[in-house]
Amino acid sequence: STQSTWGDKSLPSNQQQKLADDTLILQNPTTLLLVILFHQNKNYVVAVRRPNFRAPDMSYLELPTAIKDNSGTFRGPFIQKIAKTLQMKFDVHNMMDFTELVFGSSSNYLLTSPTESNASFNMWLYKQEVHSDYMANLPTRITANNHDGDICKVELIELSKIIEMVTDTRSCTALLLLDALASKMPSQTTPPQRPPTPPPPEPEPVPLYSAEEIAMQQAALQAELAAKKRAQAAEQNEEEDE
Repeated sequence: STQSTWGDKSLPSNQQQKLADDTLILQNPTTLLLVILFHQNKNYVVAVRRPNFRAPDMSYLELPTAIKDNSGTFRGPFIQKIAKTLQMKFDVHNMMDFTELVFGSSSNYLLTSPTESNASFNMWLYKQEVHSDYMANLPTRITANNHDGDICKVELIELSKIIEMVTDTRSCTALLLLDALASKMPSQTTPPQRPPTPPPPEPEPVPLYSAEEIAMQQAALQAELAAKKRAQAAEQNEEEDE
């Protein structure tokens, strides 16, 4: 058997086998998810921060990716954590095929690095208006679901700021297209959140007796006490007579 020397850094560089300049690395296509929450005239993008050993960067910020299963639900470690943190569900019924909006067809894919690999991706958009109570509690929920050692951590960043923070091809492409097609963007892909239903008011206490019944009971009690006093007085008089 022959031992492979691909990328073997222990060998001199002239002895290492390298890929030819016209070689393409085959990779499966991925789906990029643009998850946007709208609140008080501002758009907030959900991103993930994870280690990237190619960079290397132990705190790499990017938009989440997922795989769409046969039922139309998006799955994967990133979107599953986001769904749990945001308490939302992501599928084709409450999202929009962003790739179709860009190209007019959902069969097109964007190439990540066309000169280096066949890596490609499509995009789906989720946008929803959220109510104030939900937005106020969201930072606490994000903190509670981000743990040391997690494969990724969820972050919520204003759309106007995140474009300057991400550096990967997929995220930058999606955000730039989102900005370029802003006039064609739907205001939301799913109905706005309903505010939380307030608890029903406490029922007013119902008295056991009406005021008239209470007055009658008090009158009967006073009459009974007066009768007892008269009986006691009569007994005392009889004793004195004897």
